[in-house]
Amino acid sequence: MKRLFVLFFITLLNASLIWSQDYVNVVARPGEDVQSLLAWYKLHEYQCNFDKFYEINNLKSDTKLQHNKVYKLPILLYRYNGKSIRTTIGDEDINKALRIKAYNEQMLEVGLMTTNFVLNRALWVPIYEVECKGGKTVNPPLATNTNPTTSAPPISTPPPPTNTSPATSMPSGQQYAIFGKNQTIKMQSDKLQNAVYYIVAGHGGPDTGAIGSRSGKDLCEDEYAYDVSLRLAKNLLENGATVYMITRDNNDGIRDERYLPCDYDEVCWPNKKIPRGQKSRLTQRASAINDLYDKHKARKAKVQRALMIHIDSRSQSNQTDVFFYHHPASPGGKVVANQLQKTIKAQYEKHQPSRGYKGTVTARDLHMLRETNPTAVYIELGNIRHERDQRRFVVKDNRQAIANWLMDGLVEDYLRN
Repeated sequence: MKRLFVLFFITLLNASLIWSQDYVNVVARPGEDVQSLLAWYKLHEYQCNFDKFYEINNLKSDTKLQHNKVYKLPILLYRYNGKSIRTTIGDEDINKALRIKAYNEQMLEVGLMTTNFVLNRALWVPIYEVECKGGKTVNPPLATNTNPTTSAPPISTPPPPTNTSPATSMPSGQQYAIFGKNQTIKMQSDKLQNAVYYIVAGHGGPDTGAIGSRSGKDLCEDEYAYDVSLRLAKNLLENGATVYMITRDNNDGIRDERYLPCDYDEVCWPNKKIPRGQKSRLTQRASAINDLYDKHKARKAKVQRALMIHIDSRSQSNQTDVFFYHHPASPGGKVVANQLQKTIKAQYEKHQPSRGYKGTVTARDLHMLRETNPTAVYIELGNIRHERDQRRFVVKDNRQAIANWLMDGLVEDYLRN
């Protein structure tokens, strides 16, 4: 159910200033109180939001809301200048800008905004971002009917349960379960703003994928592909992108161990059991991506990419470099694959000039390349059965390096669009 809200656009003071009607307005529903009203808009954890609500509406703290009456919310309404959030609000704090961006995306996701702020120039800035100076926070219990949708909104401030939410643009300094206990989001830039990535770590659930052996330990493809995928997702997030982990493990975050235990508890976005049949698994993943793609296409996402990350299995004597597939009918996929290959090659030439790099780009009619709507690339990280290739997977710094290089290639791809 979508809330009915009323915005009064009167006279613009200036392209970069607050509108003369400077607060978002909302119509109270029957039986609604201040707590539940602010909870709808994710404002209930800051005491200053309650204080400001009473102040701007000229209410006493014990006043009951009146059905169908319009109230001001503690959300400032800025006219977005079409350049950046920072120049719009006159604050150079990039972390604040990214939090505000994430908040607006969340409000759009749950239906409380109807149009992306970039399109209608109406930027919502929660009052706690500009007026709460270390103010007291509150965490009152919420009634079960205060969530506006049955599916959880994107992770932002505060984070909802990770197992039902995408990884999306996050405020700096936050920790989220999907990345593990000791992983903190540290915003680096907003250079991937309005880019959306769907990351599919290969296999998972009942299918471990290829299995190698090293020092008496099994190396399961899905575990190592997933760890690289999480590291890549974190990199993309820290540079302002929206990221969906399509295959997900709710208790395996980024791990630094050499030998990652094999398990079977991965799920498919948002939290669906992965079926045993290969075609059913692939159809499930493609459908999840396509549903999300349509939503972001309607919101005019600048770039959308699907990345399938696997580890190949060949003869133990066959060493392979990171290589890429694109669909034969996808010129865009070929361009992205070539950019990633070019970036990886440059990194090898920089760090291991004597080794040489022979990773390839090839067209293949694979299900996930054919059936997904975003421009898609299939990435093979090496041969899980080859001893030297295994070093690329079992050493944490190597897994991180691959994720870093893939992110660099995706940035170059973004800048071309």
